[in-house]
Amino acid sequence: MEFWLFIKNNWGVIVSVITALSVGYAIAKRLDQLIGKDREGRTIVERLERVEYQIFPNGGTSMADKINDLYENQAEMRSDIKEIQGQNKIIQNLINALLNKDS
Repeated sequence: MEFWLFIKNNWGVIVSVITALSVGYAIAKRLDQLIGKDREGRTIVERLERVEYQIFPNGGTSMADKINDLYENQAEMRSDIKEIQGQNKIIQNLINALLNKDS
């Protein structure tokens, strides 16, 4: 009987303690996931190193290197297209001159 009386008089405190313990456990579990190892057994440092490896140029294998290569290839293609357009104009002028000559 005293037990139930104690619970009745202190139910707010009991609920608060249970809530605090639940929140604390959830936070501790999340921190362990962030700081500890993931499913593949890698730490946060190892995962961040993999991200860093992709962000900064490193001689050809990072995303930054690949983007730079694409940019350079695009610049070359623009140059080639301008050259072809110039050659097209020359060919069109020659064809027009030949057609006008025969007329």
